[in-house]
Amino acid sequence: MPLLAPVIMATFPSINLLPPISWHEEVGDVRGQRELRRRLKEAKSGLKNQLGKLTEKPTLRWIFQCFQGIHLLVQSGKKQVVNLTEEKQIILSFFSLSVQNYYILSG
Repeated sequence: MPLLAPVIMATFPSINLLPPISWHEEVGDVRGQRELRRRLKEAKSGLKNQLGKLTEKPTLRWIFQCFQGIHLLVQSGKKQVVNLTEEKQIILSFFSLSVQNYYILSG
C-alpha cells in the first residue's frame, strides 16, 4: 500500500480499504494464472493487456494491478464498493465464485 493510504485514513476515518486479495491462497499464483487463461480460452475471449490490446494470456500480476484501485467505502453505516467498473466485473466473471463474492458482496 503506498504511503498515501495512512493520510487518506487519517483524513477520512470512515473509509475502509479492502485488503489485497490473495488468490495464491486459493489456487496458487501459477495455477491461478493457468486457470484464468483456460477459462478465457474456453469462452473464446480475452482481456486487455497493459497496452490496451486484447490477449488470451494476461498475467495474473497485471490482473492484480487492475484491481488495486477497488475500495470499500463505509459512510454513515452504508457500504459501497468504489471503482468496480464494468470492465473489472467482466474480469471477475472468469474467476471462481468465492473471488467474485469477495468484491461484489463486500458492498
